[in-house]
Amino acid sequence: MKKMIIFIMVLMFFLGLTSCYKEEKLTDKNSSVENSSSNSLAKKELTMKEVNKLYVGMPYEKAIKILGEPHDYTGFGIVKPLYEIQGGMVLSVDYNYKTGCIECIRILDKNGKLTIKK
Repeated sequence: MKKMIIFIMVLMFFLGLTSCYKEEKLTDKNSSVENSSSNSLAKKELTMKEVNKLYVGMPYEKAIKILGEPHDYTGFGIVKPLYEIQGGMVLSVDYNYKTGCIECIRILDKNGKLTIKK
């Protein structure tokens, strides 16, 4: 029972408040960010080979060249990007906004196992 509660809490952490973001995104179709033709980032299906290139301390600009545009976001107050990885896994990346570098990498597999790189 305790493991199930922990799993549900972790799942809520990763997927919890994404519906609020989606609603805002859908209602804001005319924003310059969403419809910008100069936006070179694209949502892409990530592989573990690409994810394994990430490391703590990697600059944001270099990380988004590997990751592309986030598939979704989660959080309340501090919003974190979420990326889908082949095989049903989810990647969350925390950036240190003072240094502009990756601070923490979290991977949640389809069985609920959480891997954290700090």
